[in-house]
Amino acid sequence: MDPRGTLRTLLILLAVFVGLMIAYWRWGTPEEGSQERPSLATLYRFRPEAIQEIRISYADGRSAMAFRREATGWVLLEPVRAPALQEKVDELIELFRRPIRRRIPESDDSAFGLDRPTVRVELSLEDGTRRELLLGRKGVTFSLYLRERSDSGAVLVESWYLDRLTQPVEAFRERRLWSGSREQVARLVVHPPGEAPIVLERSSPAQVWRLLAVDDLADSERVEALLQLLSDVSILEFLEDNRSDFSAWTENRAVISLSLQTFGGAEERFLFWPEGRGAVGSPFRSGGRSIGLS
Repeated sequence: MDPRGTLRTLLILLAVFVGLMIAYWRWGTPEEGSQERPSLATLYRFRPEAIQEIRISYADGRSAMAFRREATGWVLLEPVRAPALQEKVDELIELFRRPIRRRIPESDDSAFGLDRPTVRVELSLEDGTRRELLLGRKGVTFSLYLRERSDSGAVLVESWYLDRLTQPVEAFRERRLWSGSREQVARLVVHPPGEAPIVLERSSPAQVWRLLAVDDLADSERVEALLQLLSDVSILEFLEDNRSDFSAWTENRAVISLSLQTFGGAEERFLFWPEGRGAVGSPFRSGGRSIGLS
């Protein structure tokens, strides 16, 4: 037997195999291409815009993430309550609109890793119903096994779904200190340490600011500069309330309190420790729950 001929034959077979794999990955099976592939929302009969809550839990023990749709937008509920980055939550919802790779009529949970899912996604809809999506192991051609808990079948989706769903919670947190509208602020109260609070109000966005302590006009440029500062400040690091070094930064130091109220009645309060320095900035507390550095 000619060794060179055998090697040539093996190389040809290898090239054919690689070509078939590329074709399968690029165009799918004939069954996939012969009909329009549904999205997860279509297959499991829900509207992505009707999602009110999303909860993502993990088999590896990391903290779950939960989001709720509120009048002002998406908020993070777990592992802390804080404003959510709207575009990041929208990216999650977009996963349910994308077409699946393939539908599998009967699921083999043990083979697909769905008997012990790595990720669970629970959706609460506006009509009170729920959907629970289970994510299993990765399949061939950059795919991932998934099924809805009540479904006897399974589907293959793009493997990068897992990347989207396993991002750290910091990726979903709003990093602007304040993301409200300056035009909608009706009342500001600034309370420097050891001094009387400074209260400013206006009756409409078109009206000028008034300083209530002396019942006179306030310096509107300085008020607008303060609101602009709140909009411009970015959070560099998120801390937990029980971080021991937070007390070291803030203990026996002056606190500046600032609260604002909108024409719609929403209120936010911030506490600043301007003299408390950490590794990357000054600590502040927002809403009594989340602590950060800016």
